[in-house]
Amino acid sequence: MSTECPGCAVTIERDTSTCPICGYEFPRHPARFRILTVAALAGFALFLFAGLGRGCGGP
Repeated sequence: MSTECPGCAVTIERDTSTCPICGYEFPRHPARFRILTVAALAGFALFLFAGLGRGCGGP
C-alpha cells in the first residue's frame, strides 16, 4: 500500500516512517491508542442511538 506525503505530495510506501524526499516524519500511534479510539467511538455511537430511541420526552 502507498500513501501521499503531506509535506511534498510524493507517493511513498505506507510503512515508511520518514519521507525520503522532504524528510517529513509520519506520526506513529501505538496499537493501544487505535483500539481505545475505536472503542470510544463505538461507545459514543451506541450512546447516540440509545438516546434517539427514547424520543423527545414530550407529554
